[in-house]
Amino acid sequence: MTLLALVMQVMAFTWFDVQEARVEVGALRREHFEHHRQRVNTEVERAAFILSMNSRALKNQWPNNENGC
Repeated sequence: MTLLALVMQVMAFTWFDVQEARVEVGALRREHFEHHRQRVNTEVERAAFILSMNSRALKNQWPNNENGC
């Protein structure tokens, strides 16, 4: 095997390793993003529930003002 063939073979293996690493990093980024998105959605749902409960409590606390008084 000539030196040029050996260098090209090493470069080819390195290129494939880099591509495989990019795929793995991309998968990890997607997994991290999905976990973060789920956490944010849970927090938003929790905040919306608390606000709706507070709104109901306020409506029940104040008398109905239908006659404008």
